[in-house]
Amino acid sequence: MSHHIHRSLSALTLPEFVLDRQQSEPVDISSALDVEQLDTNLFRSRSLYLPYNARGVFGGQVISQSLVAATRSVKSEFALHVSFVHILSS
Repeated sequence: MSHHIHRSLSALTLPEFVLDRQQSEPVDISSALDVEQLDTNLFRSRSLYLPYNARGVFGGQVISQSLVAATRSVKSEFALHVSFVHILSS
């Protein structure tokens, strides 16, 4: 199972559009976590929230989208039971 999830997490790609710094915060959780399936185990974010004056996108949203992509890549009987995340800043 972990092999499939690892592949899915690494296959999440960023949108091909330029991030708009004036974009508003997502209204609901489902739109913030929405990912588009491009191919088997290949997903792309539909939206990324870029807070005003931030150095990058909101890391929690990227991690959550990765988990959505991972769960869509494995059989339904597999479920995430624990996740540890470290976000490093440069």
